[in-house]
Amino acid sequence: MSKTDLQVNTVEWNTINWRKIQKSVFKLQKRIYRAYASGDEKKGRRLQKTLINSYYNRLLSVRKVSQDNQGKKTAGVDKIKSLTPLQRLELANNLKLGDKSQPIRRVWIPKPGRTEKRPLGIPVMRDRAIQALAKTALEPEWEALFEENSYGFRPGRSAHDAIGAIFNQIRYKSKYVLDADISKCFDRINHQKLLAKLNTFPKLRKQIRAWLKADICDFTKHERSPNQQGTPQGGVISPLLSNIALHGMENRIKQVRGASLIRYADDFVIFHENLEVLKQCQKIICEWLTQFDLELKPCSLPFSEEDIIETDHITPRAAGGSKLKDNLQLLHRHCHDIKTKSDLRVIKRYKAQKEWSKTQKQFNNLNWGWVDDIPTLLNSLGIHKEPDSRGAQ
Repeated sequence: MSKTDLQVNTVEWNTINWRKIQKSVFKLQKRIYRAYASGDEKKGRRLQKTLINSYYNRLLSVRKVSQDNQGKKTAGVDKIKSLTPLQRLELANNLKLGDKSQPIRRVWIPKPGRTEKRPLGIPVMRDRAIQALAKTALEPEWEALFEENSYGFRPGRSAHDAIGAIFNQIRYKSKYVLDADISKCFDRINHQKLLAKLNTFPKLRKQIRAWLKADICDFTKHERSPNQQGTPQGGVISPLLSNIALHGMENRIKQVRGASLIRYADDFVIFHENLEVLKQCQKIICEWLTQFDLELKPCSLPFSEEDIIETDHITPRAAGGSKLKDNLQLLHRHCHDIKTKSDLRVIKRYKAQKEWSKTQKQFNNLNWGWVDDIPTLLNSLGIHKEPDSRGAQ
């Protein structure tokens, strides 16, 4: 390849009208969403196939994985970290669904504040681009079906929305809260149950099954092992697949009168006024999760009779918090987590600064004057009045 060919293709990639492409892809996504929201599955399937075969969608998928995403410089088993403009165009031209997948590279990253590590599965660049292609078509379908209080890994939703939903649940009436976490959610999802729940057209189903069954290569341990369960963390489509697997939790809990569930990815909270009903909800969720071979993570903090419920983890408004959303948490007298200690330090520093500012303001508002070279407090007329009696001289 000559320098002239490379320069022409570079100019071609850099002069693509991305705004036009994004608007065209988004317009087709909206049509898919409306089709599934109205119950027209046949029309939705036809539009999904059109979007997957769209050249604009292929260009956008390649751009996402090679230029936009945060992990764009992460290499798979082929050790390719980046693509030239010519390679991006060639990849976009040849991008299509199949029934095979390259092995996944295993990477271990530390969990914040813990000694254990989280396993990531990094697909190769081509598989990541095909996953982005498929996700663009699948996401509108499931956005029309997903539950109201599901906030993790969804477009237009964030953790702040989940915080607001929790606040609205407890702002008017005190409730008991079950704070739960699914143990190793990404690594234990049953493949067959997930594919059956996905219920998509055969070509896309075969491709997703190939991604789920792709072998895992761990270069640090020099081993290659088959993947029998779970969706690899690090794949573009993995968060969507996990949301699809966990879809239905909220509707199951709503069958219990007065109970409500708010979920962010694999973390969720359940609210109810009665503690016994909340314990029943915990059993219901455990039974519901068994269909995907999942289970709740056991609580690492044992409860005792000495535990009390107090206002905790308050961040002052001046430090970026909001006093309107004081968080009621159960405090263990026999243990305190590191986050609580750091929050208490912030609160103590803020209170001390606020008290000093108040004292300084009161001091400055007083009428002071110099009497015999001594700063002395004067009355409203500006005259220093001698006290009637003095102490022992």
